Amino acid sequence: CYYYLRNFLDKYFLEYFIKSDGIKYILSKKYVPKDSIKSISVSTDEQWVYIGSSNGTIKLFNYQVIIKESRFRTLTQDYLYILEGHKDEVNAICLSPDAKFLISGSSDETIRKWDTVTGKCLLQSPKLGSKINSLSLNGNGDLLLSGDSDGRVRLWNMNTNTCVHWFTGHTDIVNSVCLSFDGRIAVSGSSDKTVKVWDVENRQSEPLCPLEGHNGQVTSVALSRDNKWVISADREEIKVWFLNWELEERQPTDWDEGARPYLETFLKQHTPYAFTLPNHRQVTEEEIIKSLTREGIPQWTDKDFKDLLYTLGCAGYGWLRPEGVRQQLENMAN
Repeated sequence: CYYYLRNFLDKYFLEYFIKSDGIKYILSKKYVPKDSIKSISVSTDEQWVYIGSSNGTIKLFNYQVIIKESRFRTLTQDYLYILEGHKDEVNAICLSPDAKFLISGSSDETIRKWDTVTGKCLLQSPKLGSKINSLSLNGNGDLLLSGDSDGRVRLWNMNTNTCVHWFTGHTDIVNSVCLSFDGRIAVSGSSDKTVKVWDVENRQSEPLCPLEGHNGQVTSVALSRDNKWVISADREEIKVWFLNWELEERQPTDWDEGARPYLETFLKQHTPYAFTLPNHRQVTEEEIIKSLTREGIPQWTDKDFKDLLYTLGCAGYGWLRPEGVRQQLENMAN
């Protein structure tokens, strides 16, 4: 998991990615043409960086080329491709866990879904009546949460590409939303100076609880993977909240079909790319498409498997026996 702090200076940007081992990668770019950067999304495998701009475009960069062989590296190469379609600022972008699609939200009051291999727009929502400020996907990418300038929080089903629920309660602009990894709860932060926790699983329109105490507009919220901690920030301070949930006891078992989407995502993430981009010459469009395409047999290490078990625990499947998960994973991979 990466925590990042964006700092925009005129036509420059600095991006700080802080890993758990303390290593920082600094990216800087001087080319940004007449427009500021509004949003950033990094793929979970650290291969790709998508950047949304105030001119309505989204650009793709090769993250590995940026940081290869150095903890600190300056970004100087051009973007690989550009996604065009939005008519106003791209305030939020969110890459699916398997990096197959990208979701973007804009001040043009629409949400778009993009194919990350071809760069084509797969779907565009109708005008929603207000600017989209924030987006968040759950752990397997089938649920999307959006927050807008009218104080509304919407839940979307990404399999049917439809809005399935609205959450009401904020009285001002929603600046930030975060959907839990397991898709059961969500948090949102607003210019009304409150943070609200929502019951997504049961589709309750009213908030479970308001978290009050900020003296200014809440500009950002985050939720820990285990749903126990909420972090919220206004322009002057950061607050950490503890959510005291009652945990449901489950008897250990080898498998549960509800965990299948997480294994499917894991296998997609560990399927090799068809091509590795060179960093010493210009690349062709065909090479870019191949570099974004995964093919072959999934490969993973013992550490990757331990990470999967942790992921399942955060998703509410910590009671699955490791040997049962391993057997299911191997069956799905073959």
